[in-house]
Amino acid sequence: MAKLTAKELEALTERDVSAVIRDEGSLSGRVSLRKKGIAIPFYFQFRWEGIYTRFSCGTWPNKSLTEIRTRDLVAKGINPNENKRAGKVRLKAELAAQLAQADQQKSKELAVLDLAGEWLRDGVARKDGNAELRRRFAKDLYPAIGSKVISTVSEHDLRSLVRSVMARGATRQAISLFSDIVQMFGWAQKRQPWRTLLVDGNPADLVEIDRLVPSDYQEERTRILSSTELQELHQRFQKMTADYAALPAGEKYDGIRPLKPESQLALWICLGTLCRIGELLQAEWRNVDLENGVWFIPVANVKGSRRKKQDHHVLTLWFL
Repeated sequence: MAKLTAKELEALTERDVSAVIRDEGSLSGRVSLRKKGIAIPFYFQFRWEGIYTRFSCGTWPNKSLTEIRTRDLVAKGINPNENKRAGKVRLKAELAAQLAQADQQKSKELAVLDLAGEWLRDGVARKDGNAELRRRFAKDLYPAIGSKVISTVSEHDLRSLVRSVMARGATRQAISLFSDIVQMFGWAQKRQPWRTLLVDGNPADLVEIDRLVPSDYQEERTRILSSTELQELHQRFQKMTADYAALPAGEKYDGIRPLKPESQLALWICLGTLCRIGELLQAEWRNVDLENGVWFIPVANVKGSRRKKQDHHVLTLWFL
């Protein structure tokens, strides 16, 4: 059988549609008409391990006759179909390797901003929906080291950040911010890809916050009112109430209004029981035993870490 030429194929017209074109060596194709003109899908019929089978060689003119003629593979002992499948497998493996390499490179470029975003989304859940954390990070963490790649963050970066917040007189905020950073990096150390990026260690573990806090700093929550100050507070409440009551009717609008009795009582309960204002605002009469002087605060209303929270029983002053 004569060998096909490109000129012969180019001479085909619509009248040749459905005709079978044969090439030497069991290569053949059926003429079809497509939007762009005449096209011939070729296939090669060969015998492999005693069974006749076909191999799709491609469509002319998308492929040239040289590309379509794949009979040499059989002569070399290669099954064209298996070779094609193997090629797809190799291509898929190469693509997977390239994607894995790209992901690995992308992981190496992850910054503090990326870590914070994932931690805020999946690693921490505070009652305010992490609103205060987001505000704190946006104000201090992101401008200072937000763009730094995780693997390059050092203990010196964290010390510098804490010192910069303390420098504006916000020591308590600096301590809270560092506590959040410690929690965030601790979370990252247990998870990929962050754990790999912290292969040289957690930089927060190397910062001793006590050495950064000024020696004269006193934690605000340790501040207590003396008996004299408590008496003064009581007298001020009484005076404000009396002064406002003494104002003529036409001047009360411009006068200084005293604290509502309910607010005064709430303040005295907080001072007398050391409860948090949030615990008091959520209190219900069913949890108050006036006869025995006991106020029960259920765990749902108690502030603290989830695993350490527990019910509270407050013995009130009149009972003691």
